[in-house]
Amino acid sequence: MRRVYTLLLVITMIAFPVYGRSQEEKTPDWTHMHGDAFHTAYSSVELPPPLKLLWRKPFDSAPHSNIVACWDNDTPLLFTGDGSGNFFCMKPDTGEVVWKYSVDNSAFLGSPVIFTSYDGTKKVMAVSSDGIKDSGTGSIIAHCFDLKGKVIWKVSLDGTFCESSPTFQNGFLYVAVGTMSHGSSSGGYLYKMKQDTGDFVWKASLPDAPATASPSLIGGKVYIACSKLHVGSFDGRWLGAYIRGAVFVAVDDSSGTVVDKLDYGNMRMDILTVYDGEEIILSGQSVAVYRRKYVDPRDPRRFYYVEVEEPKSLVARVKPDNLSTEWRSYPTIYGDGHIYAHTPIVSNGWIITGADEGVVYAYNKRDATQQWAYKMSKGIRLCMAASDNYIYLNEGDTPPNCGSCKAKFKIVEINSGRELWSYQLDEAGLGGVTVFDKYVYTFDRGNVYCFTRSGPPKLMVDPIRIDLGEIPKGRTEKTSFNVWNGGEGTLIGTVKFNVPYMKLSSDQFMLTTETKQFVCTIDTKNLTVGQVYNIPILVEATNGEKQTVIITFTVTGLPIIKVTPPTIDFGTVEKGTYSEAEIFIDNVGEGTLRGNIKTDMAWLSLEYQSWEGNHKKLIATADTLMLDYNRSYKANVFFESNGGTAKVEVTIKIKQKGPRLVVYPTELIFTDVNWGDQLTGTFAISNGGIQTLEGTLEPNSDWIILSSKDFSLTTDPKNFKVEIDTKQLKDGATTKGQILVTSNGGTKVVDITITIKPRPPQLKVDPPTLFFNQCEPDQIYESKTTISNLGSGVLSGTIKPGPGTDWLKIKQGVFDISKAPIDIPIVVDTKGMAKNTSYTGKIIVESNGGTDEVGVVVVMSERKRFTVELWIGSYEARINGKPSKLDWPPYINKGATMVPARFISEAFGCIVDFYPKHKAIEEIYISRGEVQVTLYVGKNYCLVGNQKVQLDVPPEIKNKRTFVPIRFISEVFGADIVWDKDTQKVTIGYWQD
Repeated sequence: MRRVYTLLLVITMIAFPVYGRSQEEKTPDWTHMHGDAFHTAYSSVELPPPLKLLWRKPFDSAPHSNIVACWDNDTPLLFTGDGSGNFFCMKPDTGEVVWKYSVDNSAFLGSPVIFTSYDGTKKVMAVSSDGIKDSGTGSIIAHCFDLKGKVIWKVSLDGTFCESSPTFQNGFLYVAVGTMSHGSSSGGYLYKMKQDTGDFVWKASLPDAPATASPSLIGGKVYIACSKLHVGSFDGRWLGAYIRGAVFVAVDDSSGTVVDKLDYGNMRMDILTVYDGEEIILSGQSVAVYRRKYVDPRDPRRFYYVEVEEPKSLVARVKPDNLSTEWRSYPTIYGDGHIYAHTPIVSNGWIITGADEGVVYAYNKRDATQQWAYKMSKGIRLCMAASDNYIYLNEGDTPPNCGSCKAKFKIVEINSGRELWSYQLDEAGLGGVTVFDKYVYTFDRGNVYCFTRSGPPKLMVDPIRIDLGEIPKGRTEKTSFNVWNGGEGTLIGTVKFNVPYMKLSSDQFMLTTETKQFVCTIDTKNLTVGQVYNIPILVEATNGEKQTVIITFTVTGLPIIKVTPPTIDFGTVEKGTYSEAEIFIDNVGEGTLRGNIKTDMAWLSLEYQSWEGNHKKLIATADTLMLDYNRSYKANVFFESNGGTAKVEVTIKIKQKGPRLVVYPTELIFTDVNWGDQLTGTFAISNGGIQTLEGTLEPNSDWIILSSKDFSLTTDPKNFKVEIDTKQLKDGATTKGQILVTSNGGTKVVDITITIKPRPPQLKVDPPTLFFNQCEPDQIYESKTTISNLGSGVLSGTIKPGPGTDWLKIKQGVFDISKAPIDIPIVVDTKGMAKNTSYTGKIIVESNGGTDEVGVVVVMSERKRFTVELWIGSYEARINGKPSKLDWPPYINKGATMVPARFISEAFGCIVDFYPKHKAIEEIYISRGEVQVTLYVGKNYCLVGNQKVQLDVPPEIKNKRTFVPIRFISEVFGADIVWDKDTQKVTIGYWQD
């Protein structure tokens, strides 16, 4: 009978092809950032792994918005925007740009939305903005296009930034914007707009900024998450943004009035929402507050009990009618895998959320039971997508803005968290995922990628090894594995095994795109205690492919559960703090203990909801944000296991309300800082209670400078500016400091960590030119050049004469210095040099901190004294005591005396010429004997002969005269200079041949 059935299936397939679509079977549009207006990111289209890359499209500026897609009659289209103000319509199967719309000095940061208008045609709306501004107004514009690229309407929106993605519901468009003031968000707006004109139905004022949150309309109310956004700066550039103080807002859809709020306290996140059935799902990173002893490092006798904040991730389910929390769950954290700015997605009874640091968490939607956690090497940015059996995600942006990191596009099995397939992208990750038609789309910081199914039918089985561990004798155990078609077409096959104590839910399959689960039921009542069993299951396809699944388990005796302590009393605590207690689960019987845990109160969360093991520690956390002041509460923790049941009773009381100190952030971290930079950071102090909060701030290091050292607050928070002069710190090292904040509402510490990059060695040689004037033949003359290290580490190098300078000697040819400069003696031997002649050469300095050259000028002459006297600002001059007139007076520029080039040159008996003759002068030629100097107007160098020499001040044109620096001209022609400060007189003397 089984053979007949299999044959029947084959005949049916031949007569009626399984795969293929009619015009009425088009796949759903992907109209919003997360697929739909409720942000579920659920796809009814399923593309089993493995996939193949169909195309990759490079972008000049990174794509920022998730891709949306729709059908234009029978033509599919994609839409996305980038960080340079370009909005694209593309073909899904090739990536070819159909049309492009550009906005100058702007960016499309939020995802567009596709909607069907009153006339039955589809439109697409996208919002451009010019980034996050510290204050003032931004240029935010909502653009509506038809699918051919024609602009239907454009509307300007108030605010300073928009990274929110719009939604379309019940015939109207909804979009949110935020406002900034002095580095912090100061509110925001939610707009309801008419689809045909963009006119505002209403504009609602929000309590804070909807940073990247997207609105949803549920039962006559529009829900949006608002957060306190703070932006730090460093040398005029954005250092980064952090988000704190989440408020979940409900706005009446008919009037635009805020009718309800859910304050989530110090949430370091921008909560994005998912609506599924009758609930709202939230996820993000909160802050746990603990009391710890703080000892003043400058005086150990002084100590305080301070409230220390630590990140704490949560997932919560909220009723939309009154925003009451049905449950909150705190996931088991792996490393630094905290949930931060991620959208939870809902599929097939699962809640899936991700973490920047590289963990995906899966929850049972009904009772918040954490089912699995998938750990990765990098984090997730923006959002994921999911079908009934698979999660599609983009991994790879940790640390954020990491230029060398490369993302991976992955497919994970939704029921187990096992990675099934991955593809290495070209750049760091940034984007989410879109599932449309036969394709899956994602993007990194430079490209958009399209994946699709590949090849002929391919047998895929997961998992192929199942270890059930220990099973108590007499227990019936169930497990499962999945089979799917990893190619195209139809995959047919059978499943076989040969043990009598196991049953299989099915023994054959015929698959196109779906996944089939095979449930294995094992009955241990007739098995032997202590024996290890291995069950091979053969999965065989008609195309010849085979795969064997191995199930392994050991039969044991019965376990017995013991839970301690039986009661927990948290005592009386402050509202807004987290209290934790340890519970120990032990097996006092045989075999392995396994079971499930639950609590009957939403304010009590558990570290995990199921376990396997004979000695486990469980952390129970009391979330006092959900409790009222001056009240006592009681909860129970229930344990159900294969070794029996147990219960722990928990009690807690909340103190009366008063002022409460809230500081954020409690840590300022500056990394990869250049020594000498002036750093600026900010933190905020707010009052989390009632009555006036008063206090002081005290840094423990002199290099920490505060804008203010005291505060008095009632409702509005206060920002404090921290300035740090890194010149007081050591480069190549990490320096830590603290700011102690004491108040009548508690004490906290702000930690400051600064890591300064080591400076590489940097060569400096001084002076740039050595002059040996009025030298006599057959003599030895000595001078020096100074070598300094302007960087860190050891500066090593060599110093040698240039070619053709056998008259030049270096007394020290190598050097190794760290900080202190050294003087290198330079010797000139004039043996054989002719009188009335000048000689030029150079010294070459090569090092691991750069290369430099020192010019050397030797002037040989018989000596007859000649003097020139000049006065700053005067037309009067004297040459050898005789009065003379200047055509323009000397002046001082940057410490250098500037004189007319023709006068001083001719006073030295030089020939002077200018080029060009009839245009603005660019070059000056001065020569006497064999000494020839070429200077360039506006240039900090000249040529002495063929030797390049640096100038302190360049020649310049002033009042139609060419002026040159007198000291350089004098020294190159062998003169000396005397400066009389009192009379502002310059005397140039030289020995004339």
